Amino acid sequence: MGTLTLDLRPGAGLGPFLLGMPVCDAFAYIDHHPDTFDAVQVNYHDEETLLCDLVVSFPNHGFHLRFEPRSERLRLNEVFEVQLL
Repeated sequence: MGTLTLDLRPGAGLGPFLLGMPVCDAFAYIDHHPDTFDAVQVNYHDEETLLCDLVVSFPNHGFHLRFEPRSERLRLNEVFEVQLL
């Protein structure tokens, strides 16, 4: 696991993950940094995909990215372990 330092900007984003960014851009960034993002969990509701957020979790870094299901754009950066950032 690589060291991670992200700038938290309320109303704008968390590091490279900017509010409104497409999910494909987020996955491209994650794919280009495999040493940093070595554990990634993707959660979605398989029966009602357009009603529930797509959630990309980083358990080793203490944050989630929540994407709006219809537009697939980042709507929320959720930090649950500040000391891991």
